[in-house]
Parts: sequence; C-alpha cells; structure tokens
Amino acid sequence: MEVFINQQSYLLPENSKLAAVPDLLGILSPQGIALAVNNQVIPKDSWSGFELQKNDHILLIRATQGG
Repeated sequence: MEVFINQQSYLLPENSKLAAVPDLLGILSPQGIALAVNNQVIPKDSWSGFELQKNDHILLIRATQGG
C-alpha cells in the first residue's frame, strides 16, 4: 500500500504499523522523534498498535538542539 512520509511516497505491506516508519527511514533510535498521521500526533507508546491505512500522510518531526 502507498503512504506518504514527509510528502514522499513509500510502499509498505498491508497491515503495517506506525512503529515500522523509523526503521524504514533508517532511524536507529526513536528518541526525539514525533509522528503525526493525517495531522494527528500519535503518542509513542501507541505506535506499535497503530495500523497504517492506504494513502495515510505521515509527518516525522525530529527535535534538534541549537541556539
């Protein structure tokens, strides 16, 4: 199924969970990351049970330090 992560198209197997997104993008540690699906932030403790749907729009936000 096709989903969009930060406006890029990705093909994922049916029944994929939100927890698969950081792995798909090569992110080794999900610390400092927030994920929103269709403009709704999903709590990190819900990622493993959140099933993605065809054409979902996922926004990955990474916290950065700076000054």
